[in-house]
Amino acid sequence: MPGTRENAVSKVIKLLPTILLDIFLLTLLGLSLACILCVLTRFPFRWMLAIIGIGMIVAASAGMLFVRPPLQTLFVPNDTNSSPTIVGQRGWYATQTDEAGGRYAWTQERATLVFNSLVRKPVTVRVEMRSAAVAGGPDVPVVLEANGREVGQFHPDPTNRNFQPLSFRFVPYDWGGLQTEVRFVATPFQPGNGDPRLLGTMIRSVSFDTSEAWSGIASRSWLVWAVFVLAVLSAGLAWMARWRRSAIPGIGYAAVATCGAGALCAIAILILIVRIGAVTPLSYQIWIVASAAEAICLVAAALVLPFGGSAAPSLARRMWTWLGAKEWAQPVRARMPSRRATLHRLSTDPVRREIMRDLTLIFVIAIGVRLVWVVIMPPWQATDETEHFAYANHVVEQHEIPHPPYETIYATASQELRQSLSDTDFYPLAENNRFYGKPESPLPITDYAAARTYSAAGEARFDSGAARAAPYPPLYYLFIALPTIVLHDAPIISRLFAMRAATAILGALICVFAYLFAFEIRRTRQWGWSLGLCLAFMPTFAHLGASVNNDTAVNLGATVILWLMVRAYQQQRLTRALAAALGLASGVTLLAKPTALPLLLAAGMVVLVKVVSFRRLPRPFVYERLRAFGLYAATGCLSYGPWLLFRLGYYGDLSPGLGSLTRSLRSIGRVVHTPHTLGSVALIGSISP
Repeated sequence: MPGTRENAVSKVIKLLPTILLDIFLLTLLGLSLACILCVLTRFPFRWMLAIIGIGMIVAASAGMLFVRPPLQTLFVPNDTNSSPTIVGQRGWYATQTDEAGGRYAWTQERATLVFNSLVRKPVTVRVEMRSAAVAGGPDVPVVLEANGREVGQFHPDPTNRNFQPLSFRFVPYDWGGLQTEVRFVATPFQPGNGDPRLLGTMIRSVSFDTSEAWSGIASRSWLVWAVFVLAVLSAGLAWMARWRRSAIPGIGYAAVATCGAGALCAIAILILIVRIGAVTPLSYQIWIVASAAEAICLVAAALVLPFGGSAAPSLARRMWTWLGAKEWAQPVRARMPSRRATLHRLSTDPVRREIMRDLTLIFVIAIGVRLVWVVIMPPWQATDETEHFAYANHVVEQHEIPHPPYETIYATASQELRQSLSDTDFYPLAENNRFYGKPESPLPITDYAAARTYSAAGEARFDSGAARAAPYPPLYYLFIALPTIVLHDAPIISRLFAMRAATAILGALICVFAYLFAFEIRRTRQWGWSLGLCLAFMPTFAHLGASVNNDTAVNLGATVILWLMVRAYQQQRLTRALAAALGLASGVTLLAKPTALPLLLAAGMVVLVKVVSFRRLPRPFVYERLRAFGLYAATGCLSYGPWLLFRLGYYGDLSPGLGSLTRSLRSIGRVVHTPHTLGSVALIGSISP
């Protein structure tokens, strides 16, 4: 089944951003808690980290044991509350009652049920059905389709007026999503007698059974307990080997072997879940994240525990020593600059006045280019500009952040915005692009006379808050709302251009921090000018930085994080001020848009590299590193935490914008592999001052 295996891998890749985010947040939470407890109790960090790791394994095991997916889903016509796993239904008429008092419903030609489940193992659909022939319809089998593919047919006895239980077992077609769409296709007929309906067949109930698919986990539930037992056993063995100086030979080897066995059990659970598929999306994600977190904790423990006696080096230390002794590693080590050489290079940096002059010039050039784009772009023609404007306008006019439940008395776009779109010929111009093709008639020529002065007041500016940008965090929209508050009575076009100008400031700051990032890497002004001017003049990037779009805000935050990452990595030690700045920048960037998550993972790895040491350090140095890491985690959580609570309260989840995250990762890959980008950097670097 190569196609099924390929779809399983693609589905895991689709969920990878969410999985990495959850594992990163769990790791960050565990390390932060360990740092705080170590500072308060003076307990050794390694053992505190081991306790936190065991706690995470216990929590993951409990989560898998308590979050069991529902295996039986029952649907009764006109009763969508019969199961929460039914997320949609179409093609059903109102419920009727037959002569015997039984309730049923006629279907249309196509009756559809959407189940919140998609597995790669057999499922069973059971129906209670009566042939349409008993009501004067044709005696034709009802076709059963799953995700657009025919999987079987139901043919009830046409002479039996009772509802007959029928069932069919099949493997749903994996179309790439997380839901199964079951459709009953019947031959339609019109009953007459003044009934205008086009009828299909009669159904009393439908059940969707995934017990067989889940049996692979149900019959191996001992794996969940085994991971927990092996984790506790390995902790006890490591404690005996370390603190009790146990005379039992090989107890250190047993501790490492026990961790490895637990990791194998966790990996086995992960493989089983991936092979089964999403019985429900929530349980699928929880089981994957929990088993992956358990495997990571146990593998890490197996690598850092002493491999042998209490004083024996760990497997990680042995691997590090073995790699360092290789011949191919010697030239790499020789090329690495010493700390003394790094400090000497830092002492010969250009003076601060020259750098500030460069930054000022970069900002002036970049803001000038973007202001040109602000005025030459037709109103509302930038990418998704209407959606982002609606968000900021909702904040200003209705004094709230858009959130469910939305105000249904208003439209998605305000009356003022809809009228402005009409006055600026938005729709004829929007059709003239590569997606829709050329219009049949010539484009209208207008001077925007009516649009330039149009403005509405009161409820004409109100909307429901359900724009596509509504799920995003509010930081960017609060910033661009500031000039709108000042120009509250101005025409809507003027308020749009004010938001564009505010965004242009953020776009120009991206070039400033790009200069600092490039300068930090090579410590030369030429590299700073190269990257700064490249971003200032790049047409597509300048166009984006001059339109109302939160991508500019997240790009600014990402550039700041890159600069701070390089500074943190090149310094001899991670200072508390730099750690706090990096944590604050990470939280603020997430408040702009969640698509910066991959970069935040890299920033967290840099902080961990600066905190974790392969050799023993004096206790004051250890506490200094722990305080720096604690500041990094605390500032990030405090800046982003309130939005997570807001999101959880109104949306019921913590993962906004992951679909756009996947698209952004693909876009990054395309940009990196574009020769024009690298060529522009090289060309400007060769001619800049």
